Amino acid sequence: MARRVVCRLKLTPVFEEDYYVGDWGLSTKMILSDFPNPAEDLLLEIPWDSDSLKSIDLLFFPNEGKHKITINDMNVRVIVDGKELDTVYYYVFSVFGEHKDAQAIKDFSIGLTDDDSVSTYVQFRSVYVLDKIDEFKLEVNADYVYDGEVRKHSQLFDVEHTRKLRWRGLRLPGS
Repeated sequence: MARRVVCRLKLTPVFEEDYYVGDWGLSTKMILSDFPNPAEDLLLEIPWDSDSLKSIDLLFFPNEGKHKITINDMNVRVIVDGKELDTVYYYVFSVFGEHKDAQAIKDFSIGLTDDDSVSTYVQFRSVYVLDKIDEFKLEVNADYVYDGEVRKHSQLFDVEHTRKLRWRGLRLPGS
């Protein structure tokens, strides 16, 4: 006769929160580039934290090769009920640290470094107070020169904040 083994591990509920554009959760980087060069990735992300201050990141992180970038303008705007929210903080940084002046990013090398061990990037972080705001429009504007080619990217997204209860993990006895 076969013995039946009973496992008494319990599923544990987890609240997952994210900002969504359609079905895409922005805690995962969303590719915005629509240019033919596959190495050029303009990415949008809202990294998750539980604070009322939310970071909205635009970044260049090429997936191959070495490239030069010059930034003319790079920004995101949060629009609620037709009014633009004020940015609390605005940072520009790269693998080398914070850049005090975004306009100083001219012919900046991004991609793989000389020894191919470290990738360099440029990131633009706008910080907003999004506490109790569940729906807003996000306007992305990018004007830059990538490997000598002028690029402009402008897009408006409808963003929705959701909080969902999911059964994600197991609680082991004794933990």
